Amino acid sequence: MNKRLNRYISTSPGFQYSINVKYDLRSQTKVANYIPLAQTTSVITDVISSNIDRGSQRSRLIVGNYGTGKSHLSVVLLSIMGKVLSIESYDELLRKIQEYDPNAADIISSELTKEKMLPVVITGSDQPLEQMLLTSLQSALEEVGLNSLMPSTFYSAALKQIENWEGQYPDAFNSFKQYLLKNDIKIIELTKGLERQDKKDYNLFTLAYTHVTHGAVFQPLLQGRAEDIYLEVARQMSKRTLNGSSNFRGIFVLFDEFGKYLENAWENKDKVNLQPLQDFAEACNSSADNPIQFILVTHKPIAQYASKYGQDLVNEWKKVEGRFKTIELINQPAKVYEIISNVILKDKEYWKSYQDNNKLWINELRSQLINTRLFSDLPSPEELDKYILNGSFPLHPVLVFALPRFSQKVAQNERTVFTFLCSNEFNTLNEYLNNNEADSQFLLTLDILYDYFENQMRTMDNQDNIHTIWFQTNAALSRLDENELVAAKILKSLSVIKAIGLPTVLPATIDILKLTYSGSDIDLEKLVNSFQTLLRKRILFEGSSSGVLEFIVPGEMDIEQNLSALVAKRRTLVDPWLVLNDAFLPNPVLAKRYNDEYSMVRYFSCLYVSVNNIANLINDFEGQYGKDGLILYILPEGEGDIDKFKQILTQFSAKRVVFVVNENFETDYKELETLIRKLDALKELLKIVESGKHLEADRLEILLRLKDTETEINLILSRTFNLKKASTYYGSKIEVSINSKSSLSRFISDLCVSYFNKTPKFNNEMINKHNLTSPIINARKKVVNGLLSQYMVPKLGIIGSGPELAIFKCLLDYTRIVVEDEQSVVLADLQTLMDKGLVSTLLKLKSILTEAVEGLTIYQILEVMCNPPFGVRMGVIPILLAIVLREQKREVLLLDIKGKEFPLNAENIDNALMDPKGYLLLKENWSQEKTLLCHELEVLFKEYIDDDSSLSGPTKQIADAFRRWLFSIPRFTRDSKGLTQGAKTLRKLLKSENLTSTKLIFQEIPNLLGVQSLTCENDVTTVISRLSTLKDEIDGYLSATLVNLEQDLIRSVELGTINSPSLLASLKTWYELLPLEKRNNLYSDGTQNLIDLVSSFAGENSFDFLNRLIRSLTGLRPEDWNDQTVKGVLQIFTDMLHEIASFEYVARQEGDISASTEVEITFPQEDGTSVKRIFSKGSVSQTGNLLQNVLWSYITEYGDSVTNNEKRQIVLTILEKLVKS
Repeated sequence: MNKRLNRYISTSPGFQYSINVKYDLRSQTKVANYIPLAQTTSVITDVISSNIDRGSQRSRLIVGNYGTGKSHLSVVLLSIMGKVLSIESYDELLRKIQEYDPNAADIISSELTKEKMLPVVITGSDQPLEQMLLTSLQSALEEVGLNSLMPSTFYSAALKQIENWEGQYPDAFNSFKQYLLKNDIKIIELTKGLERQDKKDYNLFTLAYTHVTHGAVFQPLLQGRAEDIYLEVARQMSKRTLNGSSNFRGIFVLFDEFGKYLENAWENKDKVNLQPLQDFAEACNSSADNPIQFILVTHKPIAQYASKYGQDLVNEWKKVEGRFKTIELINQPAKVYEIISNVILKDKEYWKSYQDNNKLWINELRSQLINTRLFSDLPSPEELDKYILNGSFPLHPVLVFALPRFSQKVAQNERTVFTFLCSNEFNTLNEYLNNNEADSQFLLTLDILYDYFENQMRTMDNQDNIHTIWFQTNAALSRLDENELVAAKILKSLSVIKAIGLPTVLPATIDILKLTYSGSDIDLEKLVNSFQTLLRKRILFEGSSSGVLEFIVPGEMDIEQNLSALVAKRRTLVDPWLVLNDAFLPNPVLAKRYNDEYSMVRYFSCLYVSVNNIANLINDFEGQYGKDGLILYILPEGEGDIDKFKQILTQFSAKRVVFVVNENFETDYKELETLIRKLDALKELLKIVESGKHLEADRLEILLRLKDTETEINLILSRTFNLKKASTYYGSKIEVSINSKSSLSRFISDLCVSYFNKTPKFNNEMINKHNLTSPIINARKKVVNGLLSQYMVPKLGIIGSGPELAIFKCLLDYTRIVVEDEQSVVLADLQTLMDKGLVSTLLKLKSILTEAVEGLTIYQILEVMCNPPFGVRMGVIPILLAIVLREQKREVLLLDIKGKEFPLNAENIDNALMDPKGYLLLKENWSQEKTLLCHELEVLFKEYIDDDSSLSGPTKQIADAFRRWLFSIPRFTRDSKGLTQGAKTLRKLLKSENLTSTKLIFQEIPNLLGVQSLTCENDVTTVISRLSTLKDEIDGYLSATLVNLEQDLIRSVELGTINSPSLLASLKTWYELLPLEKRNNLYSDGTQNLIDLVSSFAGENSFDFLNRLIRSLTGLRPEDWNDQTVKGVLQIFTDMLHEIASFEYVARQEGDISASTEVEITFPQEDGTSVKRIFSKGSVSQTGNLLQNVLWSYITEYGDSVTNNEKRQIVLTILEKLVKS
């Protein structure tokens, strides 16, 4: 019978199923077999150094995935610091470290000769943190025979217990007292002995404690604060070491699986108080000459555990983590290869014989590996042989590459790299060694990792990509027959490859699969046949261009048939060029060198274009401002297109347009067009599937095909427009030597230097661009308003450190445009600025504004500023405008296209930029006379000048004041036709919305007032004088109207020869002359109101009386009258007087018929007199009847709850109000 591989190949005994820090601490094998790495060695030396240097950082958090060796490191570190083994036991470890870090070996060797640190290992439980710290310390002290150690806290704990008994447990205290009396000692004597820290008295107390508690043992370590007890124990140990009775100088605390302890507590919704942990870590960091080292070991960062249970826990941990130095253990794969080769032990004679007999296929495998990037992290081919081909045999090299990476993704505590190598479970290396013959040439292949770690993949979170890959693999495997073993191995290997996720190094392709099974028991033909079966069964999908393999689940849709139908149906709807520029638009080409020099981002946009559309695109480009340049990628569609393209070059002298063309036209375009139509059909099919009731499998397969088609198109475009092969043209038939992206960028930079050589240099990317964010726009407004304000202040009044301050500094301060000194803040003389491009830009802007006497649209300004040679970004244009407009603010107006004028401020400038063709700037030629006129008008209308309109020019301020004055006068005056012709024309002018402020003030008003032009000071005086007269007329027009009306009303009152000075006096006299019967009669509403007003008005204020009378007559305030109202007042008043005069009182006799048609009511007054009212009965309208019925229903509704007498009183009260109203 042939011998098994395990006879000649085995695994190192030092690597077992997993390491338990507590139980493996004293294992010499674990220390001897430890393979130190640079990072782990630095952790050891760092701990040692912090002891020697009285370091202030003695609390650490070690984080590492399963399999990174954190537990093994913990054992070695504790063993070194605790000196738990003989010094010779560390020789092998020191030898390994000496090979690559002699200095570290010396530090560790020196440490091994020093005093011990007491190892305290904490493992998770359901106890509180502080309790675990104390119980673990007690166990550690007992283990080394230091349980008799008497820290001062022991005595204080005993005293506290006695006090507790006395205060809260009288029975226990009496029992304690009786026990002491039996031992001939009083409580006071015992407590004094404890205060003196007398050991004899303490022993007596412990015996008494056992008696009182019926057998319990006094545990003083559990009675105090953990940090205090640890510090006291460390001090006591150091004290004993000094007097020679001990060999300990500190404590080394290690909490293994700390993350799991927290996670379990949080999972059970237990509140974990982290304050004791924080206090303990701080105590360790400040433990000075009695060092306490504290290490937490965890699988992943604590915040990552906490985030699963809420942000509050994350925040709580953040308060603590600053006390710990975090060390994240990362196993570099190259180091893991070395470890694997050290774990696998081979019989030397067997291995030499095996190598000699299998040189041919080993060399072939080596050649295949060298042609990949799998082991590029190894420095030399010799190491590939040493660690991979030789050291890791019988593991396949692809498996060796995958093992550390896959393990890092899926490993758990019970399954890691080393358990796979060393345990005797199914699907491990040892199982392979036990079951295969020694003369076998076959390697252990990648699919075994899926089998070994499958449970870990399955139990990961459903949202995790690893779990998704497992789910896909499991579904694919379920669709295989039992005899399709090779296909199953392929699927498992693909699963591992996808889980690792390194598509550029280990892509999921058939070529990698061939490599994966090279040297295995699966020959190439079997592999390829099984692979084709998987494709045929639609278990796998292979990308057409990339060859990348994906798992798929067959759906119910025939995708190929549907695609063919959609391609044909949508042929006329798809423009390939639009699709290319929509989905595959090339990235803009940056002018990097230019951008560095000018501190901005300038670039040429890119487009794909057909030869037939070149002219249209160039015309569009030249018709737009703000575009730096254009790169057109031209793909000829037919044989004649190249000649047509070159002919077009001779017809256009397109500036800043570069052409990249591939002259191998036909194949690429036809291939591209086919793929683009396929892509469009796939997108349409995806919409159909997503909007209907289709299987998820159909949707996923369409997505795979979409991705693959996009990849194919990108590959063709990359191949077609490879700058090393494509031709690049600029200008008229000029071919440029461009062979790389960097050379294209340099060429674009040269063009930008040539065309945009007067661009200002502003080193602020937030604003030096065309499209700004809202916060930057708001910040810019503050700067612009600061520049346009009447008086500039330091930093333009900017407070704080927001983006507006950065804009001010970069654009105005560093450039020295704004100059500040102790007395003033001014704009610098443009000629003194250092940036010549900035000088040229501002002078040009100033020049075009000076010439804007006929108006200049914002669009025209942008065309000049954004195009060569200035090329200014729109983001900075409002600031440049503000700089120039500050000196010309009174001369330049901002208008919309309808002629409406707007104040020159940041808000309106921004609005103009958003609609550049809808706004214009208009320049007004200024003169001394215009300045004088503005000053006099400001005086004349000073109460209507807005003090907050400092950003407006003087003419705009005055025009706004005119309108405020106009709308302050009564409506009657604004509409009356009774004004003089001049006043009416002025009023019409001021109502006009389409007049600019300058035209209104300097042309229209002077012309109205008889001044054709302002040529001298007398013209201004004339304008002001005549305007003042018209203003006075308008201001006083209502008062004059009322005075005239009052005289008309006085004349209408017939008083014979009596002359009264006012209407009030006339009517008072008139009323007094009325017969009593006429006074008592009840007239129609308006007439009765007149009688009541005259009879009741007290005082002599005739103006107030007139206003009340007029409102009574018209129901309107005089301010709201019109011309017809004035005419109607006199007629209404005359009719009322006539109604009163025509009333004749006839004394009625009993039985007189008229008595039935008249009503006479007498109301007693408070002064003892009475008021009599007589009125005729009249007919009642339909609405009146409705009111009468409603009132009566309300009265009757109350029934007996209101007496009839009360009801009569209520009706009479209402009647009295109606009679008197």
